[in-house]
Amino acid sequence: MTDHNAEQERLKRLRDKQLADRDPHIKQRHYNQVYTVKSKKMTKKLTLKGMWSDLPHIIRSPFIGLVLGLLVLWFLPQFWISRYAVPVSVFCLILFLIVGVLIGNALDLRDNIRDLS
Repeated sequence: MTDHNAEQERLKRLRDKQLADRDPHIKQRHYNQVYTVKSKKMTKKLTLKGMWSDLPHIIRSPFIGLVLGLLVLWFLPQFWISRYAVPVSVFCLILFLIVGVLIGNALDLRDNIRDLS
């Protein structure tokens, strides 16, 4: 008798889960939530910090890499007196840009996965 009740409970939970998965209001609630967040962002004052945070990571991270690379390009030849200083600085600049693109892409991908779940 207990097995029969347990089986009925399992089937009832399964049916409830299937009905919840097919609930058409889930997508509507998700859309409303996203719309509410976006509309709140639209009503905020424009600040430089706000505009910087609104940029996708795929743009911000390479920009930071570019700035770091330019700093290396500026300072390394001054401290390392060698004919290899400028080529190594340019290599560092390109490396920082590539690392910035990779990190920015990874952060944007993480945000997209978080938004979808």
